[in-house]
Amino acid sequence: ITAEIAKDRQIRKEIAEALAAEQLARRQQSALEQVNKKLTDQQTPFEDSLKTAAKKTKVVKQQLNEEIADLKSQIKDLHVHLKSHKRFAQTGVAAEEVQNSAMLVVDNG
Repeated sequence: ITAEIAKDRQIRKEIAEALAAEQLARRQQSALEQVNKKLTDQQTPFEDSLKTAAKKTKVVKQQLNEEIADLKSQIKDLHVHLKSHKRFAQTGVAAEEVQNSAMLVVDNG
């Protein structure tokens, strides 16, 4: 009988340990579900902010590309202007004659 009582106590102890482990597992599952929900709730606004940042970056890049193209055009115009001034200086034409005249400047390269 003593052996049966000891065996019964051992079984009860194992059942209690199993119940405690199950309760711990349920608490951990609940905690993980809460963490998952928080992450999911934060994911959408984060993705939205990333999309907004990407759109802003695209707009800024486009503006910079337009600005660069404009500056390149201005540099080209300045180069043509300086070239023509140099040509007039080499020909000996007076600055007053150039200012008071109409001219057509052709850039051959």
